[in-house]
Parts: sequence; structure tokens; C-alpha cells
Amino acid sequence: MAATGYDRVDIQAARAHGVTVCNCAGYSSRAVAQMAVSLLLEVADSVGTYAELNRQGEWARRSDFCYTLYSRLELVGKRVAIVGFGNIGQAIADILRALGMKLYAVSSKSQEELPADVTKLSLAEAFATCDVVSLNCPLNEANRGFVNAELLAQSNPHLILINTARGALINEADVAQALQAGKLGAYCTDVLQQEPPLADCPLFQAPRAWVTPHIGWNTPEARQRILAILKDNIEGFLNGTPKSVVN
Repeated sequence: MAATGYDRVDIQAARAHGVTVCNCAGYSSRAVAQMAVSLLLEVADSVGTYAELNRQGEWARRSDFCYTLYSRLELVGKRVAIVGFGNIGQAIADILRALGMKLYAVSSKSQEELPADVTKLSLAEAFATCDVVSLNCPLNEANRGFVNAELLAQSNPHLILINTARGALINEADVAQALQAGKLGAYCTDVLQQEPPLADCPLFQAPRAWVTPHIGWNTPEARQRILAILKDNIEGFLNGTPKSVVN
């Protein structure tokens, strides 16, 4: 399959029928990490928003040398929790480390398996105490919709939540309601429960929600890598030595 995630494949049925399922792990880790950080920086600095306002003449109408409509957020020293510390989560940590953020992880890895500057937290601790939470875990039946009203009610009300994993990890209606009620600082996502979405997706009407159309994986470099991995997977299967088998 031409993807890393295989949540849309019935792995048990494939195994029962002797079907080998191979994924393309790691081809877009850096691209997705870059997307996650881009979403965070847009919330922090409003670059796209200001650029659009100025195209509409906002700065030209001002009498001073600068104007401020949105408070900027300095990321140095802020706490970020990465939920799922695999290839993408580690790539995000590499970038945010350079920005001076304090790193935490919600992970199946033990504290000893994490980098020395990454502290393990529970999910509840991450949402309650961190400034930013980035979702980078695979989707399964155990975590489907785990970001819901109950979790958000116990979260930092200024939390910036970033999702470049799977849309179904969150309850979109609950997240939209939390944004409306001021109980969530921002939600930035490159993925939705339904893709393409319905026009009445609740996130489109919610304040401080940034939605991009599942483009995090899509760079020319990542496309070249996925083609190379697909070629290797097909050749391996035909030669009787399948690679990247997930079942």
C-alpha cells in the first residue's frame, strides 16, 4: 500500500485470507514534521493572516510604522507534548528542540528509551500542563475519538492542539465546541474524520481552527521516496521476501 498508516485496512481479515500487507514507512516523516511545525508557527505568528490583510490594503491604511491585531507567541521555553514518538514524532522533536521548546512525550516507550531531554507524561498530564500537544500516533480502535469533551474539560484552556496524524483521533464536534467556549486555545489540523469533508464540518465555523487539506505528506521528495519504497516492496514480494510487512 502507498501509505504509512494502515488503519483503513482490515489487518485481521488480510491475515486470515493469507494476504500480505506492506506499508511505506518513513517516506514522509520529515515532510509531515515540517507541516506540524508550520501549523504551530502560523498560530504563533499569524504570518498568513497578516499577509492576506496587507494584500487587502490594511497596512497602507495605517498611520504608524506597524500594527498589531493578534498577539504573537514566543515558543522558547514553552512545553510541547508529542503524542506518539515514532519517526514523525522524533522529527518534530528535532525541529522544536532547535526552537528552544521543552520536550515531552506520550509514548509506549519507557523513559529510558526516550532522548535525555524528552520527559514522558501521561495523556492527561500532557493536555493539562503543556502549551502545545502534537498528535502523531497511529489510529486504532483503542484511541479513536480519544480527544473528546471529557479530556478537553481537564485540559489547559490555552492549549494549542496540532493533528497531522488521523482526523478520527478527535471528536470534531467536541473540539469545535471547546474552541467556541474558549476552553481550547487553537486547533490546527491537516486531517479530518471525512476526507474530502462535508461543507458543514463543525471545524470550518469554529474560531481559531486552522484546517489544511491533508498535504503534510505531499512534497516532491516524499513522492520520490514512496515510489522507491513501493518498488522495493513489490520486488521483495515477488522474490518471496516481502518487506515492511504489517501483518
